[in-house]
Amino acid sequence: MRLNDLLIFSLRNLGRRKLRTILTVLSILIGTSFIILMLSFGLGMQRSNEELIESMGGLTNITVRSDQNYYYGGNSQNNKAKELNEAKLKTFEAMDKVRAVFPVIEVMDGNLMVKNHSTYAPIKGVDINKMEEFGYQIQEGKNITQNSDLEFVYANVEFFDERTGVPIENIDLMKEKPTLRIGYQDMSAEIETGEKTYMDFNLKPIGKMTGGDMYMPEIFVNYKTAKKLYMESMKLNLYGEEKPKKISEKDIPYSYVMVKAKELEDVKPLQDEFNEMGYFTQSNLEFNESMQEQVKIVQKVFGAIGAVALLVAAIGIANTMIMSIYERTREIGIMKVVGASIKNIRDIFLIESTLVGFIGGILGIAFSCLVSFLLNKYLFKTGLDPSEGGMGMSSYIPIWLMGVSALFSALIGLLSGLLPAIRATKISAIDAIRTE
Repeated sequence: MRLNDLLIFSLRNLGRRKLRTILTVLSILIGTSFIILMLSFGLGMQRSNEELIESMGGLTNITVRSDQNYYYGGNSQNNKAKELNEAKLKTFEAMDKVRAVFPVIEVMDGNLMVKNHSTYAPIKGVDINKMEEFGYQIQEGKNITQNSDLEFVYANVEFFDERTGVPIENIDLMKEKPTLRIGYQDMSAEIETGEKTYMDFNLKPIGKMTGGDMYMPEIFVNYKTAKKLYMESMKLNLYGEEKPKKISEKDIPYSYVMVKAKELEDVKPLQDEFNEMGYFTQSNLEFNESMQEQVKIVQKVFGAIGAVALLVAAIGIANTMIMSIYERTREIGIMKVVGASIKNIRDIFLIESTLVGFIGGILGIAFSCLVSFLLNKYLFKTGLDPSEGGMGMSSYIPIWLMGVSALFSALIGLLSGLLPAIRATKISAIDAIRTE
């Protein structure tokens, strides 16, 4: 018999036993959709992690600091050997594994004030021409230029109600005239020393950025503005040094340098090299590795649960095919008498079981996609972003998972029908014809 004849004959046999076929296909549908959805949760977490890492600068960016305690009041100026200056930048750029460097002058203790509301906002002086290469892009408005004076672009800046901590929605920074305050107003200290503890500046917001740390507010200015603000902040002696060091604008060191590696495999060697030079480094690679380990555990657990459901479905197919053999014993005997080969008889049962598995798999994929869509839209919402209503999970079904699931379901059907098909070929023709 030709293949198309076998297919037609198998489909006709399945159609004659509609209820049993539907129930068996339903068991495969449930098993397939269950394992797809279980795997989709792990894949959703993995994709969300990758998007999170990318929003934080990607895996090839390394942050190099001269002082690991900078955020806690450390002052990189106190260590001339590790000071990040133009000479060190040239050394970094000359390294074989380095694609680009992005030095930053950071002015700490900055606060933006609008309509009697204030929010913490560190000021960062950057090379405007390299912002896009390091993941910063204009979302609204325009970018500053190298010669802009007291203009800034910002990312993740929000204002909160001081009493409730709830974000204030009606403040559009692009339409306001904010005041930038460096330092904090301390009336008692001002009375005691006779010196101001803060300085206010009128800066103009001209653009909103995406990129960088997705949670940390950031204000970006050019080096010209950053140096001006840095020099003013030094006058306030924010670090409480007994004898503040007097420096000129050309001597201002970089707070940190972002280094982009040429390849992902270059990140770890570069970090080791910077560490040997006495610097402190940080990259998203370590963060990504820990997250991927968690995702693997979740995928294994969900995959095991789904495999159990698919195993039950496979047992259902095998049971259906065995029962079909008992019901069609006489039919098998007649096929042998009229000249059907053992191979033809075996192929008929194998094609039937494979079709049941394949059809159940296709329907399972369609059902999984529908459930995944509804979960993402109404339950998980925005995935890993709790601030937008997400629940910390998402479902993602890639094309390759659909293809693998369809083939795997067909394979399950084929294997489930193998023993029943072999059993059918061993039935004696004479005994089969005598069977009522």
